[in-house]
Amino acid sequence: MLTREFRARFLFGVLILVLAAASCANFPPKQATEPPPPPTDTPLPVAEATSTSTPLPPPPTDTPTPVMAVAAVTPTVTPSPSTEEETTTVAPTDTPQPTAAPATPSPPPPPTPTPQPTELLVNGNFEAEFGPDGVATGWQKFSNGDAGFVWYDDRWAQVVLEGEHSQLISIVNPNYNDRYIGIYQTVDVVSGQSYELMLNGLVRANTPPEDYGHRLYWGVDYNGGGDWQAVENWTELSWDQQPLVAKTFTANTYTTIITPTGESLTLFIRGHSKWPRQSEANFNLDKLSLRGVPRTESSPGATMPVTGKGESNWVPIVALIVLLLILFREGWRSLAGGVEES
Repeated sequence: MLTREFRARFLFGVLILVLAAASCANFPPKQATEPPPPPTDTPLPVAEATSTSTPLPPPPTDTPTPVMAVAAVTPTVTPSPSTEEETTTVAPTDTPQPTAAPATPSPPPPPTPTPQPTELLVNGNFEAEFGPDGVATGWQKFSNGDAGFVWYDDRWAQVVLEGEHSQLISIVNPNYNDRYIGIYQTVDVVSGQSYELMLNGLVRANTPPEDYGHRLYWGVDYNGGGDWQAVENWTELSWDQQPLVAKTFTANTYTTIITPTGESLTLFIRGHSKWPRQSEANFNLDKLSLRGVPRTESSPGATMPVTGKGESNWVPIVALIVLLLILFREGWRSLAGGVEES
């Protein structure tokens, strides 16, 4: 049987082992939980940019070179009681100290540049390529059926307001009242900022001019959706109908300010034919623009840096191994002694 001394040593060794194991536990590094501050929105400048002149620092003044004053040496004859030699002494003179040059002030830091409005629409002048469906690159189309609908790259010089291309949308022979055709585009914006919307174009038709025959409208989905029927408010452009074919046309312009309520918005432009009849209505669009402060994408999933050391501490591990060897040796000796006593 094992002696009482062996059991005591064994329990003491187990206690040492538990304490050593606890000291070797590596706790995970702490991670900062405070999220990075959100990016601040840069407001759109509402006034014209002003140029401020920063005065240059005054040029350094010339420091006069100090001139050493040479004092006259007056020999002083001191009679000596024992010799007839003459002793000459020179009176010290004060040396003027040079004046330190004034410190040149450092120039002020340059002013922070004010962000300029940016064009947000892609291919708003329709000078890029057109797709096989006749819709300009960057835009998408919509209509409500029961008529002939045409999207076309119109290069006729009389209806091109800038460059060589314009977007033509056309409604031909509508079968029912209120036929619609249009294009739309979604852009990223900053909520609460002001954006300038500018539309240019003209309305042409082969029917007599009338108040509600063929009209153009624009609308915005402030949620950035792509369903034109979800737009709650449409704004009619007061552009008079012009002949379908003529030598010259009158270009129309419309400008307004819109304020987004989210991080994206969708601009819709639609043509409207009111009556079902044999007719052709052409709507030419060109030089479309939406200018304002672009939205800056923040880095998603950004984490705070890991704090604390991540390296393993080998000292407790080595100590544990040594303790295990000692306990093994002492246990073996006690076991051998207990066997001999029994």
